[in-house]
Amino acid sequence: MAAISLGDVRAEHDRSMLREAFFESADYKTLIESDIKSIVVGRRGVGKSALFIRLGEYYEANERTDVIRIAPDEHEVLALRAITQLFDGQFGLIRAATRLGFRFALLMEIALGLSTKFKFNQAAQAPVLLKRLQAWRTPGTVIDKLRHILIKATANESNVEARVGAIADDLKLNELESCLNDVLESMKRKVVVLIDKLDEGYKPDEAGIGIVDGFIQASVDLHDHSPYCRAIVFLRDNIYRAVAQKDQDFSRNLEQAVLRIHWDERSLQNVMANRIKKATGIKVEKTIKVWDSVTQGTLQGESGFHTCLRLTLYRPRDLLLLLNDAFRNAAASDRYAIEQADINASANV
Repeated sequence: MAAISLGDVRAEHDRSMLREAFFESADYKTLIESDIKSIVVGRRGVGKSALFIRLGEYYEANERTDVIRIAPDEHEVLALRAITQLFDGQFGLIRAATRLGFRFALLMEIALGLSTKFKFNQAAQAPVLLKRLQAWRTPGTVIDKLRHILIKATANESNVEARVGAIADDLKLNELESCLNDVLESMKRKVVVLIDKLDEGYKPDEAGIGIVDGFIQASVDLHDHSPYCRAIVFLRDNIYRAVAQKDQDFSRNLEQAVLRIHWDERSLQNVMANRIKKATGIKVEKTIKVWDSVTQGTLQGESGFHTCLRLTLYRPRDLLLLLNDAFRNAAASDRYAIEQADINASANV
């Protein structure tokens, strides 16, 4: 007998299940119904990557909205750390330089995306953006190009503090933002930038925290300076705490922009019910009846589901791992439904 599978615990490898069985949690609805929240914080396994994927699909369904995804690999972030030597490893200078550079990178990526649209050349400020894009259209990722920009902008300045000013002078951000806003208004388009995997290559030192803080600040700046743009950053809670502790102004200034992912028993039950229906084809609507259709004995009902939850940290990933293993245990005994012994065996792996 084939075991029931509730999907892969890695969201990027679970597109079909996400597309057809995604549970629209209160956190998800908050993000699509309001643009106030721009920093999504949560532990590993709470569904940040799933939100990253589903939000991208949601916004792409609007033909007037462009979506840009930035998810750096570990080697990109590690290479970016080398630029911190330009600022003697000082947290404040690293944050300021990264904030300016990443803000510029976001604006250029938006301009690059718009330049492929039919109506772009009809905008009055399009020639200005095209001129700026000449240097941006080079091989490499966003982070690679950001690193080269910071190195180039500071090449002729020996004073570490003056290097931050040199970056601002070289990038001319106000001019760029003004042109981009005019083009977006002319084209009647909006842009959403989704930023994930900032934990790749992260180290909890002055350089690592300064880079992440700069990324976050630049992402918030994007919306503050343009009514047509929004960035959403997905961040592990331990990194968020490190940034908030190091940057005394961070939590005070950005607290209202933070959304902490939270799961309660009812929401997790709905997540699993959606996946069970997708995996089994069952048409029952009531959540607890869906659960009862694949369980037996003491696992049935609300108390049975709560028994499973007690073996997790109330994270979707934990529950998926537990139940997928339990279904494999049941299938090995030629059973369709799982029982307490299957859960016990799964929990002891």
